[in-house]
Amino acid sequence: MPLITESAASKQLPDAFQDRKSAPASPLGGPAAADFQPHQRCTWLRGSIEESLIRRQSVRAFALSAVPRSLVLGAIAAARAAGEAVWPPDRHGGVSMQMLVAAVNVDGLAPGLYTVREASTDLLTPKSGYLDILREQYADAPVLILICADLNQACRDAGQAGYPATLTRAGTVGYAAWLWAVSAGLAGCVYGGASPDASGAVRQLDGNLRHLFTVAIGAAAGASPGIEDGSEL
Repeated sequence: MPLITESAASKQLPDAFQDRKSAPASPLGGPAAADFQPHQRCTWLRGSIEESLIRRQSVRAFALSAVPRSLVLGAIAAARAAGEAVWPPDRHGGVSMQMLVAAVNVDGLAPGLYTVREASTDLLTPKSGYLDILREQYADAPVLILICADLNQACRDAGQAGYPATLTRAGTVGYAAWLWAVSAGLAGCVYGGASPDASGAVRQLDGNLRHLFTVAIGAAAGASPGIEDGSEL
């Protein structure tokens, strides 16, 4: 499920990384080029955007080694920071992304589905069929980050533009989590296809939430991961 077309990406992405004194709002409710301020750009990455893009590759085969809990929290914190920088609530409404962590092999966490609030993790569902189903649908990774939102609220706030804007917003958040993980020495990939099973899980928190986007992260199979210490997070 592509979130934006190739032609749109090739035109809009270069503009987004240039200084623009003024720019019209996106007709789909997305961020205008003027939303990108130099001091805000990619400050959520551990290294430069160039370094992260060079190191980025889509990895779908993972090692069995556990991922430090601090790196999981770091990826989610980066995703939230990027989402707020690119989609300021005062310009784009209050629809927020709810993120779940499907923790298969994370240091300090029993296997299960977790919600994340600031630096704490709360168990939503212990290990069950959810983890096995999600690993089969996406990747057999030690961590799956599930990005969810209330599409009905988005459409109430922005009309028909709310649906595509929220999908793009979920992609922004997901790619930020992926790039941060890469910058911390992990590997991973992203998936735009939604899972009814993930939606069923997140509705335990809020019956209006729907799963939209998934990020798989961990150490690449057969490679030296070079995971950086996450103690500073």
